[in-house]
Amino acid sequence: VAKARGEWIAFLDDDQEAPAGWLAALLKTQADFNADVVFGPVVARAPQAAPAHRAYLEQFFSRPGPHPAGLLDTYYGCGDSLIRRAAMGDEPFAAERNHIGGEDDMLFGRMQAAGLRFAWAPDAWVYEDPAPQRQTLRYALARAFAYGQGPSAHCSVQNNRLGVARWMLIGVGQAAVYGLQAGLLWLMRSPRWPAVLDRAARGLGKTFWFGPFKIGFYGRSA
Repeated sequence: VAKARGEWIAFLDDDQEAPAGWLAALLKTQADFNADVVFGPVVARAPQAAPAHRAYLEQFFSRPGPHPAGLLDTYYGCGDSLIRRAAMGDEPFAAERNHIGGEDDMLFGRMQAAGLRFAWAPDAWVYEDPAPQRQTLRYALARAFAYGQGPSAHCSVQNNRLGVARWMLIGVGQAAVYGLQAGLLWLMRSPRWPAVLDRAARGLGKTFWFGPFKIGFYGRSA
């Protein structure tokens, strides 16, 4: 980012594949809505996952988003996005997030607070092919737990104690309700149980977001 000299920077994750027309679709939506950031959908492929969990894992790694093109009142991850370089600042990504991720959430949160415009480009879709070791229920649920930590951790960074307490209480309720539902669905052999357990894991993450419960997914060679 520091080396970039163009007005726009397009981002792909290292496990994503863009078809022809991807960049043109991002640029068209930007021009149509005068957006500072444009996001596109992600279609995941998990052929090496266990058949019983494949539907959940492909849903987990996908990003369908809102269907019509238009402005957004929320934001998504950096993979499959187009960002105005001048809107990012000189040091857009927080180094303290190197191992746990979420630096793009912090960046877009600051941009949203500054009143910048986000847009959705439904035609700017990409494929995502997660590494084989990520195509497991254990990995996805650990990631769901880490995603759940985001709101509480963000409030903590802002010294918003009421916000932290609120998200922790919400997390307790989610973990209890969805955990019970997931157990019942598992007993019934319903294929929906991993998706519901995912929501319970996110609830636990909101409650256990600090210190030893932080999970590092990045910056390691093995």
